[in-house]
Amino acid sequence: MKRSHRTLGILTVAAVAAGAWWLSGQRAESNEARHLVNRVWVERMPTDSRDVFGKLVVLDTPDGKFGVVGRSSTWVHHYEVFLWRLAGDRLSAFFPQHGVRDRVRVRTWACEGEAPEPFELCLEVSNERGRGRFYSMRAWEVRPHDVEGTASEIPGMAGALEILDAHPGHEGAVPDDGVAEVPGRLLDAVLPEGRGAGDPRPSAG
Repeated sequence: MKRSHRTLGILTVAAVAAGAWWLSGQRAESNEARHLVNRVWVERMPTDSRDVFGKLVVLDTPDGKFGVVGRSSTWVHHYEVFLWRLAGDRLSAFFPQHGVRDRVRVRTWACEGEAPEPFELCLEVSNERGRGRFYSMRAWEVRPHDVEGTASEIPGMAGALEILDAHPGHEGAVPDDGVAEVPGRLLDAVLPEGRGAGDPRPSAG
C-alpha cells in the first residue's frame, strides 16, 4: 500500500507541476503515441496563478500504469486518478472511483513552431464524438523513480508531496468485462464545460 501511495503521490506532483504558472526512449506501443507516457500535458499555458486549466499525466511505474486528469490553478485542484492500457494508438482508461471506462485515440508529435509558444510537443485525444488538444515541453518529463528530484527542479512542487497520503491507493489493470463505457469521460474531466467529447469542435490551437 505504501508503494501505491507513493505512485499516486508522483501523479499528484506531476499534475501540480503543470499548475505552477511560472513553469518556464520509446515507452508507448505506437509511434503515434511515443511522447504520451511519463509527461505532463496541459490544455494551455495559464495566464496567472488563479487561472484554472486542464492537465493530463499518463504514468508508467513499477507499481502499475496510473494516470491523473483534471483541472486546477495554483490554489485549487480537482483531479481524478485512472488506470490505463495502451494498444497502438488506442488508450483505455478505467476510473475506479466511478467504475467506468473510456476509450480514446491518441496522437503525439513534435510541434515546435506550430504550437503556441513555449510548447514543443502536441497531443491529440479523440473519439467519434470529438477531440481535444494538449501541449507539453521536452523538459516536462516525469521521472517515476525520482519524485523528489522532479519536485526540486520546478518551483512550487514540493508542497504537493503532502497530498500523498490522501489517496488510498489502487493497484490493478483496466478490466475487460462488466464495466460501463462512458465515451468522453476523459476529455470531460480535463476540458472546460462545453468543450469535452460531446462537443465536436476541436480545441483551439
